[in-house]
Amino acid sequence: MAEKFSIIVPVYNAENVLAECIKSLINQDYPKKDYEIIMVNDASTDGSKKIIQKYRQVKLIDFPKNQGRVIAREAGAKAARFGMIALTDSDCRAGRDWLKEANRHDEKTMIGVTVNEKERSFSDRFFYLLREKYYNWPDKPVYLNKENYDRLPTGTDNLIIDKKIFLEFSPKEKGAFVSDDTLMIANIMKKHRILLLPNANVTHLERHGLKDLFIQWFRRGGRFWQYFIKEKHNEWKVALILVALLAGILWASLASLNALIALLAILLGNALASYYFAKELKDFLIFYPLFAWICIAFLFGIIRSKKLLFAGYFGIIILSIAALIL
Repeated sequence: MAEKFSIIVPVYNAENVLAECIKSLINQDYPKKDYEIIMVNDASTDGSKKIIQKYRQVKLIDFPKNQGRVIAREAGAKAARFGMIALTDSDCRAGRDWLKEANRHDEKTMIGVTVNEKERSFSDRFFYLLREKYYNWPDKPVYLNKENYDRLPTGTDNLIIDKKIFLEFSPKEKGAFVSDDTLMIANIMKKHRILLLPNANVTHLERHGLKDLFIQWFRRGGRFWQYFIKEKHNEWKVALILVALLAGILWASLASLNALIALLAILLGNALASYYFAKELKDFLIFYPLFAWICIAFLFGIIRSKKLLFAGYFGIIILSIAALIL
């Protein structure tokens, strides 16, 4: 018997990839009567709403003002007709067998694997290399646990979950820096089994522009930090490392005698990281500039979030003043 799914997609300024996302959901190899598509337009300022309105198969929830991904997903879940919801993002393309793979397993919480295209763009190639090196890719379904969680490819851009469980564990905080993926799944894992499905795939269509990449990873830095301090309890250790790292780089850059040494150290570190992830020469040339840019965005996202806001900037300012005096 086929399970019935409500697919929920939060949408914000995704006009460049939204049509591809919608078509992949409409064309699922699954009985049309057994799933619905709900898109929550979070007050997009581009043409996203008009694109959604072109497809009669999609139910549109339209927010008059931007409220963030957490609230958008909750609104979609509350409007869902079916008991199982399937979450993905507007910049993702679902595999044709996405729902079929989920239906093969009688579980209340399942996570599929999000992949990247190898050649679509420089940024897609970059994240493909990053995922290939960092994550362990299972060849059969496996349950998440404390030992394997941080090295398996998980996320709410490919989450199939009972509606009641989702609403129970949806974050109480609603801001842009709330960890609505890693932390939420870690908390669900404490009470419910979560099955990772290697064949229930969606493809993430990466952003191209440097500005968009910076904003994306600035926010991810904040979300990572919230997960890290709440789940791992290493807040002040990492805070000291980050403050010392950023302040040290800035100090060395401002101090004329050490500026060249600081620059060479940064260039060498970036080169070593790029060599580690690259599979061929063109990968090195792609990875080298993007890695530095994303690291900067990620670090400042961590500093911006919560308790590090004051400590991080204060530490950098004080040491910078000291560098100028010395």
